[in-house]
Amino acid sequence: MKIEEYKAANSLTNDDLISIVRPLFPKFSRSAISMVSRGVYGVVLAPKAVRALAKAHPVKKENRTKGNRLTVRLDDRTYHRLQDYCKATHQTIQGGVEQIIINELNLLT
Repeated sequence: MKIEEYKAANSLTNDDLISIVRPLFPKFSRSAISMVSRGVYGVVLAPKAVRALAKAHPVKKENRTKGNRLTVRLDDRTYHRLQDYCKATHQTIQGGVEQIIINELNLLT
């Protein structure tokens, strides 16, 4: 388990992790979290601790057919042109951007 990814996915702090794991492992602390997250000390969470974390905050499976995310910033003029294009072609922004990318990539091959 990658503890930093787990914390980010569940919006948890180190104190949240400690409150979940400490009842099972009384000496679990911030320094232990640090050693686990760095991965250079050979310290990992015990299976019992991983199960406790998974029970407290189950890992959410992404249910997406398109799992890759792309983020783009546009100036106002370009964004309005994109909106006009999508309205004219009766597409969502997602569909319009995807179609533009596919068309451009097809021109390259």
